[in-house]
Amino acid sequence: MVALLAGAGVWFFAIRDTRSASGQASPQAAVSALFTSLSNSDPIGLAGQLDPVEASLFADLNADVLTELKRLDVLGPSASANSLTGTSITVSGLTVDPTDETINENLRVVKLTGGTITLASNPDQLPLSDKIKSKFADQISQAQPQSQTVNIADAVARSGGPIRIATVQRGGEWYVSLFYSIADNAAHQAGLPNPTAADKIPAVGSPSPEAAVDAFVKKASTGDLEGLIALTAPDEMGVLHDYGKLLIADVDTSDMTSSLNDLGFSIDNASWTVSDVTSGKKVSLASLTLTANGQTATITRDPAAGSLTVEIDGQTETLDESTIDSYIAQAAGSQNLDPTMVDIIKREFKQVVGLGIVTVQVDGQWYVSPVRSFSDIFVSLLKGLQPADVDYLISLAGN
Repeated sequence: MVALLAGAGVWFFAIRDTRSASGQASPQAAVSALFTSLSNSDPIGLAGQLDPVEASLFADLNADVLTELKRLDVLGPSASANSLTGTSITVSGLTVDPTDETINENLRVVKLTGGTITLASNPDQLPLSDKIKSKFADQISQAQPQSQTVNIADAVARSGGPIRIATVQRGGEWYVSLFYSIADNAAHQAGLPNPTAADKIPAVGSPSPEAAVDAFVKKASTGDLEGLIALTAPDEMGVLHDYGKLLIADVDTSDMTSSLNDLGFSIDNASWTVSDVTSGKKVSLASLTLTANGQTATITRDPAAGSLTVEIDGQTETLDESTIDSYIAQAAGSQNLDPTMVDIIKREFKQVVGLGIVTVQVDGQWYVSPVRSFSDIFVSLLKGLQPADVDYLISLAGN
């Protein structure tokens, strides 16, 4: 419940249009404004009180996912980020510690000490498509509205300390931050101190999306966690830069690094293709050479053909539209896959071949965006589906 109150369970969904974002004059005012907006509203409609950098990120992700779920006729045409969960939250009697905890000049923690939070869910309010409502009519009719009230003072007594909510200052105004709240709670639950200026990992930008991914792959191949964090976007992933050294201090990558060195592992001659995604550029593999354990492999991707070619010691294998059927048959073994399932696998394979790392531009430099990259995987897989596939998959679940 602490994680929920800190933001992990509620504010993650605060992803509507950020043009209404409005900061407050103090951290406590920011927290108060968020809970005022929260009360008696769907938790998705809260982006106006969130850190605008995070809210913008979630707005982009939300738009992509909603578009695909509407296309697949899973959600109805009226579905929006303002009414997506069928959940309302009521906050009453909120009290806070009068003294904020200062992490740095732009980051302060507000500590909740009392009040109640009531979460109420109503399945009838879910904006599902008529098709989905029809297919699951019995289950929906049997689902009953539910309500749960949490007493913050009781939660504080059980945890031994107040509930911590991090706020950040942007342009002279204060906003609640999901990412910083998660990091702050994780650090304190682990018994770690607050980060200092010495813990900050400076951002290292690149002149192009390809250069950013090239640097990211090289750092990953050597197990350099600090180097990886440095390459992430300083605005979206500012929390990683501020808490980075603190959180990875006890992470031991020496075994992995030693193993890679023993194998003589290296990545060379990497080339990339770049495509547009929402608010960024996706960098996907064109070709690269992998060396490990004395063997060298060249991997080449052709996005237009949806093919992947691997060459090892003069032997070449290509996985594409003309060869994938045999690989699917081998993987299925004695099972006879339905032609519809085979078709879905083939379309999803093309989507997987096109996956990449999403980069964003900040102040003229390019950085890796981990959240956008993971979201792009989900969105890409949705794009490989057709509305009829949803009916087919539902039928399998019912068997």
